[in-house]
Amino acid sequence: SALAPASALALLLPLLLLLLRTPSSGLGSGCPALAVGGLSPAGVNKEWLRYLGLSPTEVRQVGARCPTVLMCSVEQQLKPVRRFLEEELNFTSCDLAKLMLRIPAFFIWPVEGKLVPGVRLLESLDLSVPEIRKAISVNPWFLSLTNVQPKIDWLIGLGLSPRQIGEQVAQLGRMFTMSLENNLKPKAAFLREHFSDTEIVELVRRPISIFRYGLPNLRYRVELLEAHGKLSVPNLAHAVRLTGPKFERRYPEIAEDPS
Repeated sequence: SALAPASALALLLPLLLLLLRTPSSGLGSGCPALAVGGLSPAGVNKEWLRYLGLSPTEVRQVGARCPTVLMCSVEQQLKPVRRFLEEELNFTSCDLAKLMLRIPAFFIWPVEGKLVPGVRLLESLDLSVPEIRKAISVNPWFLSLTNVQPKIDWLIGLGLSPRQIGEQVAQLGRMFTMSLENNLKPKAAFLREHFSDTEIVELVRRPISIFRYGLPNLRYRVELLEAHGKLSVPNLAHAVRLTGPKFERRYPEIAEDPS
């Protein structure tokens, strides 16, 4: 009959009003915790991490290390970072999962504010896309550093080529966190007293850069090796890695010399 639709609407109207007033329904304004599908924001992000390839245990590890990853916007923060890494640098799902486990905060860094400038800087160091991908996988913190360009310019003045500097990003990015005035320059000035510019470049480019070690350690090893005619790039590169007892065992004639 013509009254049937009106009667049905009259029966449904109280139910609709009840739903709108119920916080747990997700339809009213009193439900801050629920999102699409009844998941909380953290639940949505956990599902996204599982989709990225992480196990439940790994998702918990990420949440413990960087809780913000579980509460940030998937659409505005997590997905743009993933899209940038996939489209610009050909990151695979496996690469992304490993990066998330290593430094979860990477995925909440602003794409335009940090990631793009960092990648462009690596490109200026004559690194290919696979090399940039490796550099970021090994040393993702590099993209968060500030005042990197003055150190690059200084290293070029020291004798390194842009590509040689780029190789150092992947091998030992820690050098770029050091103070130029208070750390790098004093060490280079000391080394110039004992080595040629070419030898200094060789020391810097070694798998473990000479700049990683403290100046007192450098000075002690250099002066002892030089006093006994054993100072060379290979000997110093090996000597600075040794603790005091190991250094004495490696060079007993030096350690036992009363002078």
